[in-house]
Amino acid sequence: MQIGESLDIALAAIRANKLRSTLTLLGIIIGVMTIIAMQSLITGLRNSINQQVSMLGSNVFQVQKYPPIHEGNMAKYRNRKNLTIEEANAIRERVPAARLVGAEVWTWGREIRHEDKKTLPNVQIAGATPEFLENNGYEIAQGRFITHQDVDYVRGGAVIGSDIMEKLFPFENPIGKDIKIEGQRFEVIGVFEKWAAPWAVLRTTTLQYLSVLLPTSLAKNGR
Repeated sequence: MQIGESLDIALAAIRANKLRSTLTLLGIIIGVMTIIAMQSLITGLRNSINQQVSMLGSNVFQVQKYPPIHEGNMAKYRNRKNLTIEEANAIRERVPAARLVGAEVWTWGREIRHEDKKTLPNVQIAGATPEFLENNGYEIAQGRFITHQDVDYVRGGAVIGSDIMEKLFPFENPIGKDIKIEGQRFEVIGVFEKWAAPWAVLRTTTLQYLSVLLPTSLAKNGR
């Protein structure tokens, strides 16, 4: 059979079954576009994750009670002993090869207030030591970060995310102003730099956005 004759038969079949041919073609187009879109999304996410991981550096690692991705039965992780600030201090003192050793403790679902303004009850509260900033690759846009003196003397200084600043202090400098967390008053001493990477769009509950960071001594004391 000649190529031309085969083409005529195919075109005749298409004309005879226009609806079925159209639906088949539409299905193929949608399938191909879906695959391309998914591949683009996965590639973008992978590149963004690699970018964030590279910010930590190849010589930084974290030890924590729970895995970074929560799935399956979490009971076995809850049964693990809690890590303590004393253990972090011991590593800092006994491992001279570790240039920076920091401790962090996190809690979720808190509301932050300033005068008559408040956030939704979805804010992360972190207690940390001064090493947190460099260990995690974050930067300060305004003010300063916490110091060892803040931790040692249990000073009530707070570093807030940029979205919290925009929500609670839309027309004023937040540095030196007070915020309240569950009735406790804290002075804003710094604001985290907002991420410029595309991945930041998906980091709506990350440090620069919906978080407040305090000295670990405040978190440890239950404040």
